[in-house]
Amino acid sequence: MPYMPGTWGTLPAIPIAWLCPDVWGVKLGLYVTLLLISYLAADVLGKALGDSDHKSIVCDEIIGILPLLLWTGPQYWLAAFLLFRLFDIVKPWPISWVDNHVTGALGCLLDDLLAGAAASLVVYLWMLSPYGS
Repeated sequence: MPYMPGTWGTLPAIPIAWLCPDVWGVKLGLYVTLLLISYLAADVLGKALGDSDHKSIVCDEIIGILPLLLWTGPQYWLAAFLLFRLFDIVKPWPISWVDNHVTGALGCLLDDLLAGAAASLVVYLWMLSPYGS
């Protein structure tokens, strides 16, 4: 997608989470498998393009948000999606530091993993609040 590739690249995580059986072992196995595939894909494509975080590489978006989607229910997915995209776009510290200092496939994935962790924290706090139940 020439416009908003990160946003469009995040969307496939939703049907993946939706179709994943609600069994933690399956969820963990799926995530670890996709994480390894994404690392290899980002490494190969990043080297081929000469840019380890090229906008056409969007597997990192899926890897960043997927734990949050697998951990929460569908009632939280819109908030999870919006918060993840906010943290991924704005890149507050330490996400910005990773984005600027960690290169290669690790850097490509790590800033999105941190954006997902930040979104997870906000969603978790919301779930604990009287408004989240």
